[in-house]
Amino acid sequence: MAKVLKWFGIFIILLFAVILVIYIKGMMHLDSTWDVKGSITSVPSDSAIIERGHHLANINGCTDCHGSDLSGKVFLDIPPFLAVASNLTTGKGGVGLNYDDSGWDKAMRHGVKSDGTGMLVMPSKAFNNLSDKDAESIIAFIKSVPAVDNELPATEYRFLGTMLAGMGEINLADHIVTESTPKNAPEPDSTEVYGGYLANITCSYCHGQDFTGGPGEAPGETIPGLQTAMTWGFDGFEKLLRTGKRPDGTEVSEMMPWQTFSHFTNSEMKALYNYLQNYK
Repeated sequence: MAKVLKWFGIFIILLFAVILVIYIKGMMHLDSTWDVKGSITSVPSDSAIIERGHHLANINGCTDCHGSDLSGKVFLDIPPFLAVASNLTTGKGGVGLNYDDSGWDKAMRHGVKSDGTGMLVMPSKAFNNLSDKDAESIIAFIKSVPAVDNELPATEYRFLGTMLAGMGEINLADHIVTESTPKNAPEPDSTEVYGGYLANITCSYCHGQDFTGGPGEAPGETIPGLQTAMTWGFDGFEKLLRTGKRPDGTEVSEMMPWQTFSHFTNSEMKALYNYLQNYK
């Protein structure tokens, strides 16, 4: 009996040591910093730029996650972590005063916070495709929004989340883009060329760079490719993005942010369809 208790005690000590090592490794990963420089240093503030930024914030999901007034919200509360979309305004609890123009660019197109640490959920690999002009427009819109008092809890990595990070199951580096992003974009119209620009910003993040879909981030989740939607014709494609329903009336997965894409103009919708229809 004494020998059994001895080996059980050794097992418990070793188990605790393994857990501690994984936890410390996870903490180190979550505290990692990235030396990223935003390429935007000044942002115009005229009404046309702000209006354009408002539209881009709608079709890229900024207002979906952070709210129509950008006051933020808790959007995921699960055992691994509490994920919070920050209050982007200058009101009480907001982060608006923590960022200059370059800082907003780092957060949006690189996924790096003002303290250099990475963001848990930020589609920076998609936003990295935004042109400088469009990124400036979104920043101008964010800065124009009235202050809203909304104090939110900070994003929290719970014990399970830290352990998952230590085991490599949560990798912040997957969302970090360290490359510089001086990019131009084609003029907005209904052409295939502009559609390609839109697709790389709005579709590739979930459906992949080749738009063929694949495993999602949630266990067991599978994201379909876009080839089937291309067989529905423009009317069916538009119905999907405007209503969240397929041509036969069935609803798409709740993971599909069709409410965001419903903000596309008719011209943008046609451009996106033209590009995806001819994509090889």
